[in-house]
Amino acid sequence: MLEAFRMLRYYPGYTLVGAIILVLTIYGNYILISRSGWWAIASIVISVLVWVFFLTSIHPQARLQGRLITNIPPSWTQNSKPSAYLTFDDGPNLIYTSQVLRILSDFGVRATFFPIGINIERAPEMIAEMERERHTIGNHSYDHQTFIFRSRNFIEME
Repeated sequence: MLEAFRMLRYYPGYTLVGAIILVLTIYGNYILISRSGWWAIASIVISVLVWVFFLTSIHPQARLQGRLITNIPPSWTQNSKPSAYLTFDDGPNLIYTSQVLRILSDFGVRATFFPIGINIERAPEMIAEMERERHTIGNHSYDHQTFIFRSRNFIEME
C-alpha cells in the first residue's frame, strides 16, 4: 500500500480538495452521530486519520516518499565555489525561452532545463541551442499529465 502513495505527486490543490472532503465528511458524520451512535464518532476519527495520511504522503517534504535533500553536498558539484542552480520547467516556450537563453549566454551562466516532450517537438532548434550552450537538459515528461494514481509503467513511458 505504501508503494501506491510513493507514486503520488504533490499539487497545492490537493490541500484544498482534502480540506473540503474532510469538512464534508465530518459534517456527514455529525449528522450520523445524531442518529446512529458511537460508530459514527469512530468514522470521524478514521476520516481525519485518512485525510492526514493522504496529505502527508503527497507533500514534497513527506518522509513516506524518502528523504528530501535540501542541501547539495559539495562532492556533487563540479567546483567548491558557492553555486546557485537555475532550473526552468515546462519549456521550451516559443517566446520566452530564446530570451532566457540569450540572457544566460550574455552572462556566461548555465542552467538546467526540464522541457516537455510535446514542446520539444514544436521547437527542436531551442533544444539544440541549449546543447550548444552546454546547458543541462532533463526530462519533464512528454505531455505534463498529472501522475496521481498512475502506474509506474505509465510514469516511465512519460
